Amino acid sequence: MTDSLATKHDVERIDARIDGLEKHLDVRLFELEKRFELRLDGRLADLERRLTLRLGGVMVAGLGIFSTLVRVL
Repeated sequence: MTDSLATKHDVERIDARIDGLEKHLDVRLFELEKRFELRLDGRLADLERRLTLRLGGVMVAGLGIFSTLVRVL
């Protein structure tokens, strides 16, 4: 019957193991957050570049159409 009872030493070992796992988990979560943030920053920069190129193309086309209309009229 006493085999199923935890001693103070067993509880301390379990607490130490849980603390170690918690620290490891904190480090892993921090690394994942940092990696996700870097990936998101890269995607946002790419999206900004593509949007700038598209808007520039629309502006050039619009100015071309406007100058053609001014010449015709």
